[in-house]
Amino acid sequence: MRSNHVLAGERLAAWLARAVVHLWPGESRHWGLALEAELTEIEGPSASLRWAIGGVMLLTRTWWNHLMRSWLRPAGVPEGGPLAEFAKNATRVPRTPLFVTALLLLASVGLLLTSDSRQALSTGFHAWREDESGQYNKQVLKLREEAKRTQDPQLLAFSALAFSGDNNERLNFAKEAVRRDPSLAWIYSKIRLNENPCCMLHPLDEQGIVALQKWDPENSLTRILAADVIFERIEKAWYDEGMQRTFNVDKVTQQDPNWLAAMNSAFRAPKFDSYQAQEFALYRDIAYRYDIRGGDLVLRIFWNSGEWQSQRQISLYNQLLWDNGDAALAKGKLDDAAALYRGPLIFAEQVLGQDQTANDPFELPFVKRTSYQKLIPVLEKMGRKDEESLAQFQLQSVETELQTASTARRWRWLDADGWTGLAIRSLALAIPVLGFLILICLGFLFLGRSKDLNSRGPSFAFASWGIDCAPLILLTACIGIFAVWQPLALSYSKAMSSPWNSSTLNDLMDAVLSPYAMPASYNTFSENYLNAYHFWVAAVVGLSMIAFYIMLRDILRRRLKAS
Repeated sequence: MRSNHVLAGERLAAWLARAVVHLWPGESRHWGLALEAELTEIEGPSASLRWAIGGVMLLTRTWWNHLMRSWLRPAGVPEGGPLAEFAKNATRVPRTPLFVTALLLLASVGLLLTSDSRQALSTGFHAWREDESGQYNKQVLKLREEAKRTQDPQLLAFSALAFSGDNNERLNFAKEAVRRDPSLAWIYSKIRLNENPCCMLHPLDEQGIVALQKWDPENSLTRILAADVIFERIEKAWYDEGMQRTFNVDKVTQQDPNWLAAMNSAFRAPKFDSYQAQEFALYRDIAYRYDIRGGDLVLRIFWNSGEWQSQRQISLYNQLLWDNGDAALAKGKLDDAAALYRGPLIFAEQVLGQDQTANDPFELPFVKRTSYQKLIPVLEKMGRKDEESLAQFQLQSVETELQTASTARRWRWLDADGWTGLAIRSLALAIPVLGFLILICLGFLFLGRSKDLNSRGPSFAFASWGIDCAPLILLTACIGIFAVWQPLALSYSKAMSSPWNSSTLNDLMDAVLSPYAMPASYNTFSENYLNAYHFWVAAVVGLSMIAFYIMLRDILRRRLKAS
């Protein structure tokens, strides 16, 4: 009687042989069956085990060869048999070798793993949802919590600028930042508070502006901001009283002459600094430290700072000087009229000469043009021919500047950025759709690879077309979105790596807002046709056509059966 040791060895060898046959590739399984059959002729447990282990090694080599050959076949087509021959000319079987499909998919995945492609996709999805603030809010909340934890002055100042929530929390951030680093006092010029219930009132912090004036007393902007505080306080009182009568500069000067004194002082100040360079330097420092790649944050910081409110004070005071100049001219006081007309002109040239402010390209040139247009007739009446000729020449230069700015803006926003945004949105939508289509087609073909040729219907033809074409289209889409995003990424990198200048903010706006823009023709079409009425019409027509097709098909089937 044989021992248990011998029986266990033979059972193990038999189990290994059965496993080898089960795992052997179908096209050469007869070799595995032969190996299992030979096992019964071998005597001794050790010899049986050596034979079975040899079978495992042979299985490994066979599977390797099978795998290498499978890369040369289309997806879902087994080796040998009628399907492999049928695949050469059939439409219901893929014809692209599997290794080509795999290479195309790997290249697509490689491109999508790059930071530029991932950012382009994320921006494209946000653009379709018209959600420019989702990612911004996440980043701000994360940095705010970090500022609370570390009490870093730069991060505290950044949180005070970026966060648009509770006023007290923003002011506490700002005060703590300035206490830890007094050179950050300029942030008081950028913090606009949310005044409820009137959404149009965004006052400055009065104590912060007083501290800012002490820190930088020679700056014209600090005096303009002091006038802004007065203006906002009077406007708020007018709003609380029910907005009775007209609100204008005359009402402000009557209630508080300090507004006019502050603006007079501002236009005589020796320097102008908007602090935009400091604001951008703070953002760049935080962006590098915390690996912030998108420009959404810096744009929102600039928008939150309410630069238009300060420009509003300047515009109101400019208009006041022009009106006073007109009144002096009507009284024949030519010297007074000329001095009043020169006031806005001198201030605009001071701003342009001393500060790299990213103003609207029409704002300061428009001020200069208006002042020259009013000043030239006065100089002519005064007989100052040389000054009049110089003013005429400078007026022509300003007109040329305005025309150039108008042409550049029209091309930039209506044409270039609109098509860039359309391309990014379209490709961001196409890439996941193509990826999902490829997965569906692969699963469909592999699950149905054992089906008979005659039972393969149009669905197999569509899946085969998808496997043959979709990977190439997917790679093209990935290359496209990467290529379209590159100019925007380079524009952002250039703006971030260069010193602040008057074009920095425009470069950032190009890089950040372009994906959200659409061509003017699309906007017109969308407004006219992409609405609820036309969607309902399209749905009714589509369903009617489907119903008509089903009815026609049933009628034809009945006639065929009857005949």
